[in-house]
Amino acid sequence: MTTTLQYAIREALNGVKDPEIDSVSILDLGMVETMDAEATEHGYLVRVTLLPTFLGCPALEIIKKTPNLPCR
Repeated sequence: MTTTLQYAIREALNGVKDPEIDSVSILDLGMVETMDAEATEHGYLVRVTLLPTFLGCPALEIIKKTPNLPCR
């Protein structure tokens, strides 16, 4: 993965805020375990693996149900 692509992914993830503390991103919380990108004919398929902030995190079920979303 190129540095430019990593930067773009991190910038996008920086915009994903904690629903309870809207000034803190999932990057700030340390929730991003891995970022992976695969080139496709239409751009990139990006996979981000998230970690809950703690095992009993109330948002865990919401995170699990979030579908794969296309990004542009």
